[in-house]
Amino acid sequence: MKLRTLLGIAALSLSLAALGCQKGDGGSAAPSKLEFAFPSLECDHLRPLPDLTIKTELTDGQRKALRWSSNHPDVIAVDERTGELTMHKRDGTIGTSVIITARTGDLTGQCYLHITSYLPRLDASIADFMERADVVGMSVAIVYKERLVYRRAYGHIDEARSVPARTDHMFRIASMSKPVTVIALLRLVEQGKLDIDRRVFGPGGVLGNDFGPVPAGSGKELITVRHLIEHTSGWAGDMAYTGYNDYPDADALVRAGLAGYDLYFTPGERYMYSNFGYAVLGRVVEKLSGQRYCDFVREQIIEPCGIGRMKLAKGPKADRDPDESDYFADNEQADMVHPAISRYFDSFGGWITTPTDYARFVVHTDRAGKVPDILPAEILNLTYFGGNWSHTGMLPGTATCVKRLTDDLTMIYMANTWRFFNDAFGEMYDCVSKPIIGQAAWPAFDLFEEADQ
Repeated sequence: MKLRTLLGIAALSLSLAALGCQKGDGGSAAPSKLEFAFPSLECDHLRPLPDLTIKTELTDGQRKALRWSSNHPDVIAVDERTGELTMHKRDGTIGTSVIITARTGDLTGQCYLHITSYLPRLDASIADFMERADVVGMSVAIVYKERLVYRRAYGHIDEARSVPARTDHMFRIASMSKPVTVIALLRLVEQGKLDIDRRVFGPGGVLGNDFGPVPAGSGKELITVRHLIEHTSGWAGDMAYTGYNDYPDADALVRAGLAGYDLYFTPGERYMYSNFGYAVLGRVVEKLSGQRYCDFVREQIIEPCGIGRMKLAKGPKADRDPDESDYFADNEQADMVHPAISRYFDSFGGWITTPTDYARFVVHTDRAGKVPDILPAEILNLTYFGGNWSHTGMLPGTATCVKRLTDDLTMIYMANTWRFFNDAFGEMYDCVSKPIIGQAAWPAFDLFEEADQ
């Protein structure tokens, strides 16, 4: 696919005044080199490139013979004859110095373009936090008015810290998988296959007795799909995480939970977060769609949103996707970093993706109006997202967050390091959110249009 111009094209300003014809009247010495008006410039990696001006006076012949080159044409290319500059890369180029060389006859001159960050305060804040908390790698995407206006990866994806993190590296997103499951359910509502106030278990329930009979007197026959979506089912805690490898698949987990996982309160009575409830919802998706959960999500969400990199994780380290980060935790959690999550985590915590692709999911389901949503607003308004898109995700070795900070501004970050039992999650949130809340202006372009070039 042809690479799109990323930072615009800055035509070199070679004005007639600056490059006026030398008369050859003997009144001035011939130049010994080409001199740029600004021999060294800092170039923000998201803004248009600056104009470059040669101030050396040239003859008509010298101007016609002028040729240009770049020592990093993969980053900033220069048209050999016209001197037009085109930046081909944003990601991974901050800190790069590009040398633009101009030649004509025996005269040569150079200008140094040093690529800097558009958001140095954000970069410094993240770097400081990562050093203090010993975070190995992070990746960030920022959306403003449904445009992707910033993305950058920090640190590394491997234990040796030899492989720099890239923005196309995938990370586990843990509980940020739950909004994906909600949108899958709402697609079934749109298709006329689901009423979210329908009961889940027992006679007349979506799942009926597929996972065994409802225990007498348990109250589980009262649970509705809405209760599970909104964490008001009465199930609470983390049964879904207990013993990680105890269940061969999600069906086995749900069967065990229905039989033996007691409710803490009457369904609908109050809120209490439940991973297990979302494991059940994945089975609702499969029952009503007639497809595997992952296949339905791919066809009904991933593809319509234009997401390029999103799939279910595989637990064993050796089975990780080639473009997936490794994960890091304290020693006492090392045996929990690579659980076999692909076996049953799917609908409550099983997806891997990039911040950029999760941002695609957000803008196609946020009801903001500019980017077409994949579902009608009246369907999206049925459940708990309300007016604010917000969710976090945590696993040993994983910390993630999507948060709409204002009506126009959303941040998404993913880290490959998490150590439970400390308060660093709030610091991680602050290190990303605080530097961008007061940002006065954002670029007018949309990196979504360029992300997969």
